[in-house]
Amino acid sequence: MTYFKMKKLTREHVVFAMDKNNPTVLTIDSGERILLETEDCFSHQIVSDDMVLGVDFDHSRINPATGPVFVTNCLPGDVLEVNIEKIEVDSQGVVELYPGWGPLGDKVKKAKTKIVPIQNGRAIFNQFSIPINPMVGVIGVAPSGEAVPCGSPGPHGGNMDTADIVAGSRIYLPVFVPGAKLALGDLHAIMGDGEVCGTGVEIRGEVTIKINVLKDIPLTHPILENEENYFLINSAPTLEEAIQINIEKVVEFIKENSGLSWNQSYMLAGIATDLKISQIVNEQVVAQINYQDIVDIHKDNQGRIVLIQPNTIILNKIMTNTVTEVSASLNAMEEQSLAIPLGEVTGSKILAGYGPRMKVRIIPAGQVHVSVLNKFDQAGINQTRHLIYFNIENTIKVAVPFLDEEIKVSAVVPLAETIVVGSVPDTYVGWNGDNAELLYPLLQRDRFQNP
Repeated sequence: MTYFKMKKLTREHVVFAMDKNNPTVLTIDSGERILLETEDCFSHQIVSDDMVLGVDFDHSRINPATGPVFVTNCLPGDVLEVNIEKIEVDSQGVVELYPGWGPLGDKVKKAKTKIVPIQNGRAIFNQFSIPINPMVGVIGVAPSGEAVPCGSPGPHGGNMDTADIVAGSRIYLPVFVPGAKLALGDLHAIMGDGEVCGTGVEIRGEVTIKINVLKDIPLTHPILENEENYFLINSAPTLEEAIQINIEKVVEFIKENSGLSWNQSYMLAGIATDLKISQIVNEQVVAQINYQDIVDIHKDNQGRIVLIQPNTIILNKIMTNTVTEVSASLNAMEEQSLAIPLGEVTGSKILAGYGPRMKVRIIPAGQVHVSVLNKFDQAGINQTRHLIYFNIENTIKVAVPFLDEEIKVSAVVPLAETIVVGSVPDTYVGWNGDNAELLYPLLQRDRFQNP
């Protein structure tokens, strides 16, 4: 029998994308146990109720995963079995609301933070004391193609946010590159299925895992197993697509492992399986945009990046749709009115809450303007995170009886992001045509700081 001394990997060793080019920080053999310290999904940037996601928040540090871990004698086509043996979490976590997150995100007007203490195995949320159930949100291996940000799920694993990835469970991951290059993070002290508000109790912690390499087992997507169930995990841009893909996979899984016909397997799936939703993805316009759809990265024969070029046709289409949606929302606001005390209208601090309530109308006073911003941040050794934003601006008129005033309003909306491996050129591409002035800032590095 071979005995291994358990190795430890600290949270200083993180990546922000699952990538075959990530340098290895720990090498292990099949059968070894390791302990990984993990950072919370906000990289410990939010530690009090008065700290929120905003213009000063470093979005390039979201969803770090500890790793990558290289497993010897692990080759493409193998399966990596990861046994989650123990999860320990910190003494406090954070829940965050943010405009646009979750199915009710349109009702959230500004970011809001709630620090949740962890005491005696329970999460303390105001007067509620909830038993914790620590789980792993991000766990995956390097894909064979382009890097995938840790915030995205896929066949390689990644940000699956499945509440059943807890101590005592085993997850099977298809291997795409030598060594697998496993990384994990994004722990939750507790999270409901669907993560409907956009976060669970995000928290630092430590995870003890045992890794085995399995040969000659065909696998195309992650599978989770516990003492009672198998979970086939699949992701798609829309909920409908994810459901369709997963049911097909489940029926095929039953057919291959039971000897039943396809019809009988489908019947058994209908009476003996449950459909669970791990994470609801916001289906607003920008939520369905992939970086690869709007930006092309060109490389030379040595794999060095020589050109980063936006797809102006798709960008202009997205911008037009955004202008239409925002204009419609503003026009809808014009039909509504608010009521505030007269003392507030006068600007008096002493009388602010007094007097008859006056009707206030918000009237669009100009055209909606959308411009493209971008930002480059270091995301690890030889890695650069490229974030693309829309800056939406408009002038509105706030009208009360006998008084009105025009004010400018703006919002910065994340559009897409990716991790670029290798050096990023200082000069990108020139522009011609009517849209040159509008789109040129997309690839001017460092023109916009901390949008």
